[in-house]
Amino acid sequence: MEVFMRHLPQHLTGDALAVQLDPLLARLGIRDFACQKSPKKTFGHVTFLRLADALAFLTRYGGPRSRLAVLGRDVMCSKSSRQPSQLALRHLQQRADERAREREKEARAKKEAESEENPGGVLTLPLVALDCGHNAFVGGRMVFCADWTARHDELDAGGVIRFGRRLLVVELRRRRVRLRIRLRIRYSTIVEMVRSHDDALLLTLCSLAYEPWI
Repeated sequence: MEVFMRHLPQHLTGDALAVQLDPLLARLGIRDFACQKSPKKTFGHVTFLRLADALAFLTRYGGPRSRLAVLGRDVMCSKSSRQPSQLALRHLQQRADERAREREKEARAKKEAESEENPGGVLTLPLVALDCGHNAFVGGRMVFCADWTARHDELDAGGVIRFGRRLLVVELRRRRVRLRIRLRIRYSTIVEMVRSHDDALLLTLCSLAYEPWI
């Protein structure tokens, strides 16, 4: 369906009109629309992919009185007397299909990531402290040098270690400062894993933890 708009700013182009309408239509949940407006003209058209979207727009901004302002101009909106261009509708449909494919792709990637981190029967252990650093030779001996640490009393929202199918995931949470840290460690990057008598786990990695974020 197509909507006719009158009293638009003369200098406005179709793309500029779309920029002005985009946040208004987003509030109505409308994504698929296209604007046609020639410079030096005070009218334009908006093509909607879905009839329901056009009707929602007219319900909000149509009527005998102006209910929409564009760059300070009161604009009148009504149903257009012409049929929407089939070319414009096909273009809008292509854009909608591309967004749908992107959403599916993101959903698959998220599902795969969750599968890596949380397969059935995943082993989960509580985390009471974490030291991250590097090995260095001091006095002829190789020792661990901590770059930063996190202790149990600092992790007021808890911490956890998850042994997934392909990843070891370390999560820390501090509620007081709204801090959340996740370290994703691929097993292929672990050179050595040593468990001490006090249940401390020492990991030596050949590269940085995968996708750390705060």
